[in-house]
Amino acid sequence: MNSGNSTAKPRVLAITAETFAVRQLRLDMPLCNLKRHGLIDDYLITDHFFQNLPDDYQFDTVWVQRMVNEKICGVLADRIDNNFLYDLDDFLIGRPTYTRDCFDKNSRWQEAIRWALTNSKVLTCTTSRLVGMLEACSGVSLSPKAVICPNGFEFSKTTRKPQQPAGMVWTSSDFPALIRSREPLINAISKFSEKYELPVYSFGYFNGSIIGKIRNLVDLGPIPYFHHKTLLGSLPPLIGIAPLETSADQADLDFINSKSDLKMVEFGGFGHPSVYSDAPPYTDTDLRCGVVAPNDESSWFDAMEMIFRKKWKGLDTEQAGVVEARNMDRIASELWYEAIRRVRMERQLTGSDVKNGFKRSRRTLAEGLATPGLTVSRKKVVDWAAYDNAYHFWKEYKKKRIVRHEALKIIDDGYGLPLFFALYPLYKIVKPFRKLMRFLKKNIV
Repeated sequence: MNSGNSTAKPRVLAITAETFAVRQLRLDMPLCNLKRHGLIDDYLITDHFFQNLPDDYQFDTVWVQRMVNEKICGVLADRIDNNFLYDLDDFLIGRPTYTRDCFDKNSRWQEAIRWALTNSKVLTCTTSRLVGMLEACSGVSLSPKAVICPNGFEFSKTTRKPQQPAGMVWTSSDFPALIRSREPLINAISKFSEKYELPVYSFGYFNGSIIGKIRNLVDLGPIPYFHHKTLLGSLPPLIGIAPLETSADQADLDFINSKSDLKMVEFGGFGHPSVYSDAPPYTDTDLRCGVVAPNDESSWFDAMEMIFRKKWKGLDTEQAGVVEARNMDRIASELWYEAIRRVRMERQLTGSDVKNGFKRSRRTLAEGLATPGLTVSRKKVVDWAAYDNAYHFWKEYKKKRIVRHEALKIIDDGYGLPLFFALYPLYKIVKPFRKLMRFLKKNIV
């Protein structure tokens, strides 16, 4: 079916393995906004297996978020000639040490990311800084096809009235990006909260080294993305805590420095005067809100003191500035729509077109298990080191540190759920023998 007439609007097929904040921030919200304003005809978000994709769903635009796998790479190359938008909001081909994820140097999804960077028609990123870092790491010229789509939000039209902060708030969707600066910053936060008897509300993932050292901490754990934003809008003004490491190994700094100013969007846009580390994500930005402080105890304590004593009086002006700069109405219509326009195909495809291509890709992959020389080999499938990484997240779920569907998503991305559970009984037998062999190798000459 031809979609080339001037009156037709784009129909989008979005592909992602994400089920949490990144999907809602950089897929659900902009796509809903584009449809609400009549810029696209329709959209459908599906996963890497196309499980909810109807055979008769028609589309002429493909939007892929974050990671891809080798089967999806095959479908994108075969069915749409790589005419797709690829959104990457983080330096996922880096290898940080502080995160909850295990970053395997030989990980297939890192290879798939490089493939997507090379072959996508349009690359969308949060900052030009991230584009430059991806270029340096991948060796691919990305700037000519990049569209910078900073994070935005569907903000309320109401601006807060200035009010002295009634507490503090610290949000982290991963383990906090703190290494060498952890102790001085925790000390500053703890001492300040105790001086003024302020609760410290934490949302997300905080391990014992943080939870046990802030007496006034109220740990609320991970909560859904939009629930978190509702709370930010309904709670009284709080001092936001947004630390990032500034002194670490280069691999960690590369990953951290590629981040966006999302905390400024969230805290500033919802009227919470905040303290931000003196790091590129908070200095290389068009947003002006809160206080930027070096990562030492006295600087952070003084910054919180400044906010609590007088700087809160301008929170309404700061909030208005953030809302104007990052309102999703503008971000979607001016930037996301431009990216979509560039990858729109001249003809429409259907769900059955890509699903048939996916089935062929799976058959090719299965044949590769028994065919020497292809991408997947028997040796690679039973890779116990990679299985250890996947098993780590299953243990995290068993210990109730992460929720079940998050553990399953991470395992599926890194190893594959069917193979993981097929090998699970064997792994329970093999694991103690592997542990014994490591012990013998280390202790017996």
